[in-house]
Amino acid sequence: MGVTTDNAGNVYMAGKYELNAVFSGNTLTCAGNHDIYLAKYSPTGSLTWIRTAGGVIGDYAHAVACDGSNNVVIAGEIEGGMGGVISFPGSTITLNAFNDNDFMVAKYDLNGTLQWARREGGWGSEKAEGVDIDNSGNIDCVGKFKQ
Repeated sequence: MGVTTDNAGNVYMAGKYELNAVFSGNTLTCAGNHDIYLAKYSPTGSLTWIRTAGGVIGDYAHAVACDGSNNVVIAGEIEGGMGGVISFPGSTITLNAFNDNDFMVAKYDLNGTLQWARREGGWGSEKAEGVDIDNSGNIDCVGKFKQ
């Protein structure tokens, strides 16, 4: 659902996958309805690494941005209701949806190490659909909400 590059020409793709997905021979098992992925490819197209996040309902990465030399950020949503919890394999971080779909943003370094992840939202439905990193390192997100 999103693609960006860093200063070295690596390509980062983010989106969602359902059931089991295969990326360059690596099988990703889906924790629920659909899960988030972030993949890094070398300038020659080889898969460098892939990271996932998800829970038993459904989760999306709608957008990805890179500051060029240090960080890559994904933004999307966590589906809420009963069981609206996602985890990030290899990390102790989990996010719990408040009610309906909630806004989600996660920051990784260029080696794929999760730095942090945040959830925002209320009683309605919130979705982050675009993300950018400005020259000062601030993360700007756009999306929509429903009361």
